[in-house]
Amino acid sequence: MASRRQGLTNLEKIDIGLLFSILGMAAAAICEKKRLAIATRSDDQQPLPITVFMIMLQFLLVGTGEAFIYTG
Repeated sequence: MASRRQGLTNLEKIDIGLLFSILGMAAAAICEKKRLAIATRSDDQQPLPITVFMIMLQFLLVGTGEAFIYTG
């Protein structure tokens, strides 16, 4: 009986990590585009009506990508 390989290889983990990093950068670009649109519409004297939750997705994706890359 042939033994089955279990888990992901190091190269597969690195590939998954790079994919998550790419998705994180895409999320960062979308977030920055939205932030710039809000900044150009708002008054210079008032704080921008944005929250830290806008950037949570990109940090989650990039952090997950780094976790896969480092374990690869």
